[in-house]
Amino acid sequence: MAVHEQEREISLPPSEAFDYVEKKLQEGGFKNIQALKSRMLIRAEIKTFGQWTKSPIEVTVTGTDAGTSIILASASAEAQSLSSGNPAKRMVQKFLESLEG
Repeated sequence: MAVHEQEREISLPPSEAFDYVEKKLQEGGFKNIQALKSRMLIRAEIKTFGQWTKSPIEVTVTGTDAGTSIILASASAEAQSLSSGNPAKRMVQKFLESLEG
């Protein structure tokens, strides 16, 4: 099982950051988005190589004392083969790229 986590800090308060993350997941091609605002957690899936991944990406939003937000993206996925690399890392990277775009 391949697992990958990465975090970013963005200059938005948590409520706005949550909405921003949800929008960026949609724009990034993620589907089956489940936004649980009361828990500041979003789950989503993405198709890779024509198949849905077995595990979704999970994104949590946490506020800081400075009024910014920490975005933690984590994913775990079955690696189809060693040559295909880490599918969980690819999911997280795709999401982080959508945040920057």
